[in-house]
Formats: sequence, C-alpha cells, structure tokens
Amino acid sequence: MTRTWRWILRVAGGGLCAMALASVAGYRGSPLAAARAAPAVGPQAQPMAAVPYPWGQVLLLQTPEGPRTALVLRQGVLWRAVGATVFSPSHAPLQTVGWMSYAGAAGQATVLAVVTTDTHIAAIAAGPPGARQVQPLAPRHLVILRWSHQWTLDQLQPVALNAAGRPVAYYGYPPGPIVNGEALRWYRILAESAPT
Repeated sequence: MTRTWRWILRVAGGGLCAMALASVAGYRGSPLAAARAAPAVGPQAQPMAAVPYPWGQVLLLQTPEGPRTALVLRQGVLWRAVGATVFSPSHAPLQTVGWMSYAGAAGQATVLAVVTTDTHIAAIAAGPPGARQVQPLAPRHLVILRWSHQWTLDQLQPVALNAAGRPVAYYGYPPGPIVNGEALRWYRILAESAPT
C-alpha cells in the first residue's frame, strides 16, 4: 500500500470516528433530525412549524405523547437539540402547543404557539409593553408569536381576546399559591378561574 493510500485511509477513518462521536453527542444533519434525537421528543415527532433564527430554530412538533417544542442550534454544518418543552395531550378548546424561552451565547428567543377550536376567540395578545403582539386566531389554525428576546411567561401575560378585543381567557396559573406545572393552562376570565 502506498503512502498516499495510507494517508487517505487514516483521514477517512478519522472522519468516520468524528461523525460517530458527533452522532452520539446528538448532532445531526438537519434541525428535525436533531430534534428527534432529543429524548423528550423522540423519533416519531412530526413537524407542525419551524421558527427560524439566525443561529438556530425553534421547532413545533406533534408526538403520540402530545405537542413538543424543541430548540435546535446550528453548529457548523450540524444541528443539535439543546432543549425541549413537553405538553400533555389536551382536548381543551384553547391550547398552548408550543413554548420556548431561551438566552444563550448564540442569541435569544421566545416563541408561543396557540391553537383553538373556540369560535368566540378572535385573537391572542402577548408580550411586555413595547413588544406586545396581537395575532388573529381562527379555529384550528396554529398561531405563532415570536420575539428575538428572552421573555418569561410573567412578562408575556398572554390573553385570548374576543371579537370586540376584550380579554376572555389568560394563560398562566390560577389565583392563589399554586406551584404545580400541571396547573399552567388557559383560564377563563370572570368565570371563577375554570380551565378552558
């Protein structure tokens, strides 16, 4: 075997080792493949939408276990999932099906995705003063609100609006000292805080 061939085999072998290590570490060739490699998401996840940022993507996914939101970062030519948000399956008439709030060396992002079957809800409003967004919401259509800044849920204060522009529901926790993640959902306003 000539020197050239030995060098080629050494380089190819090193490249295969590097690719195997990258795969074990969760790096993949596409954002969707990287999201599916995340344990909280899984290989059966189907894309609902992608929210691009210069440094990565927030993917809204549907799985047999309910909606998932995955944050994937671009690293060179590869992608890696660095976080995921899990939602339980729900048949509520107003649902949050995507949520991500991120700040890191790459950049910042906040994404909120909502869907409804309630014909009395006309829009979703969320965001702090100066960055508040209002998006029309039609039944069975996904609405995505996005910011290039990290906001907490308390800062966003999401509300559902009726056709007259009045708040009819809010996303958050019921009044009182509840610190249970399962209590985070949409609540009707002026209806004794009953879940929607």
